[in-house]
Amino acid sequence: MPPLPPVDEYALRLALRQAAAAARERTHIHLGNAKVAVFIGALIYGAVTLGGDPSRMVWAAAVAVYLALAVWHELTIRALTRAQAAVRFYSDGTARICSAGQFGQNSVAEFAAPGVRRRTNCSWTCPRWGRVSSATTSRTRPTCRSRR
Repeated sequence: MPPLPPVDEYALRLALRQAAAAARERTHIHLGNAKVAVFIGALIYGAVTLGGDPSRMVWAAAVAVYLALAVWHELTIRALTRAQAAVRFYSDGTARICSAGQFGQNSVAEFAAPGVRRRTNCSWTCPRWGRVSSATTSRTRPTCRSRR
């Protein structure tokens, strides 16, 4: 299978990372709800056995389950943070690739050194991005090449 163009590769990776982030988000919500359910169950058990003799095994099991859920929840939150960072990385990467060479927002020209100017007579047409112009310094003469 031939390698994908960078934009398509980043789009594929972005979709995979978005799916992973959505899965981590769902797990995060389910674990939070499970922790609340265990806590409410412990409160109800405590209220029911307030006058009687509560079992220490039930309390120990409730504490153990809650602690296990808390650790799992923390690990899930960390994984969610990493997945969201990966989504931002590939989203920003796709934006950088799509705006490369186009003199607009976040383009190369905005970050060019002083003395770098845009040459409109040296340009080519890119099938994905349309008309792209090159930025050259005033000291060098540009070599115009057609990229097709």
